Amino acid sequence: MQPMWACSDDGVGVVSPNSFTSRQPAWFRQPLILLPGLLCLVLGIALPSSGLYYQLVILLLWLPTLYLLVINRQDWRSWFSPLMISLTAFFSWALLSSVWSNGEEPGREIKHALMIYLTLWAGVLAAGIDRRLLTWLLTASCYAMAILAAVCLFTAYILYDLPMTFRLTSFWQLSHPILAAHVFGFFFMALLYFRPTRLVHQLIWCVALMLLGAFIFFTQSRGVWLALGVGLAFTALFKREWIYVLAALGGIVVFAAVLIFLPQLMTDRGLSYRPELAAEGLALLAQHPLGGLGIGSIYSLPLAVIGEVFDHPHNLFLSVGLDLGGVGLLLWLCIWGLLFQGAWRNRQSALGGALLGIWCFASVAFLTDGAGIWSKPREIWFLTWIPLTLALALATAAKPSRQPLP
Repeated sequence: MQPMWACSDDGVGVVSPNSFTSRQPAWFRQPLILLPGLLCLVLGIALPSSGLYYQLVILLLWLPTLYLLVINRQDWRSWFSPLMISLTAFFSWALLSSVWSNGEEPGREIKHALMIYLTLWAGVLAAGIDRRLLTWLLTASCYAMAILAAVCLFTAYILYDLPMTFRLTSFWQLSHPILAAHVFGFFFMALLYFRPTRLVHQLIWCVALMLLGAFIFFTQSRGVWLALGVGLAFTALFKREWIYVLAALGGIVVFAAVLIFLPQLMTDRGLSYRPELAAEGLALLAQHPLGGLGIGSIYSLPLAVIGEVFDHPHNLFLSVGLDLGGVGLLLWLCIWGLLFQGAWRNRQSALGGALLGIWCFASVAFLTDGAGIWSKPREIWFLTWIPLTLALALATAAKPSRQPLP
C-alpha cells in the first residue's frame, strides 16, 4: 500500500493523492494542521485552568485528528505499528475491565480512555510532519517552561521572600510540588538532548537547564531528584560527551551538599511510607491477580502505622496492576518496552535521544508516584501518554531532507 505521507523537497510531509479528495485545499490535507494541537498538548499545562487546557486540546488536537482519520479511513490498517497494536490491546482490555469495575462513574473513565486513545492516534498522524518541526516544537516548549521556572523562583524567593526551605510550586494547574516536579523533569530531560551548536546558544541552553533544575530542586521531591539523577547518569553514559559528564558530576555534588548541609531534607520525611504502601498494594493485587479491580475502581490502602488510608499506592506500575490486573500490567510493560526500543533505534536523532531520556526519567519516577492515568490532560500525561504520543510520531516520521527549512 502506498504510504499516506511522503516527503517533499522542502522537508515537509505532503499527502498521497490517493488519501484525500481533491476538493480540499492543499494546506488542509497535511498533518501540519496538528501542530497547534501538539503545541497545546505540551504547553497547555501552564494555562490558568484544566478546563481551558481540555477545551483547547479538543479544538486544536482531537477534532483535527478525527478529521484526518475519517478522510483517510481506508489507510487505517497500514498505520498499526507494534506499539500501536499493543496500545490498542491495552485499551481494549481496559474497556473490558469496566464490566467488573466498582467505580461510581465507569462511563467517565471510558470516555477519558477513548480521548487518550485519540491523542495517541494524533501521534500516529504526526509521523507525517518533518522531524525537525517536531523537534523545534518540543524545544520551544522547553524554553517556555524554563522561563516559567524562572518566574516561579523569582516570585517565591525574591518577590515574596519565602524561606529557602519552602517547597516550590508553580501556578494554577502545577500547584502541587511533586506533580509540578514531574512536568518540569519531563522538559529538563527533553532539553538536555537538544544541545545547540553555536556557543551563544549553548549558554542560553545551559541557563535554561539550570532554571529547570533549580525548580525541581526546590520542590524537594526526593523521588523526582532520584529520577533526575538516574536520567543524568544515563545520559552521561549514553552520550559520553564532556558536558553531559559534567552535568552528572554536578548532580552528584548537589546531592552531596544536601547530605552535608541540609540532611533534614533527606531524613525528616523518611521514605514517606512508600514501602508500606507498595506492600498493601501488592496484597490487594494478589486478591485480584488476573483482571484487577477494573478501570476507575475505588479502593483503599490502609496504613495502620499512621492510622491513615490512601486511595492509590504511589507507584504507577502497581496502580495499573490494581486497575487492570496482571494482564493489563503485562501489556503496559510491553508498551513501555516498545517505547524504549523505538527511542533506542532513533537515539542518534535529537528527538529520539530526548525520548530515551524521558523514558529513563519516567521509569524511575513511576516507582515513587503516579496514579490516575485515566484522566483528562494533566500532569501524569507527561510521564505516560505524551511520551507515547511522541514515540508513535517518531516510529514512522518522515526523514528530514538535505535542504534546510525555509
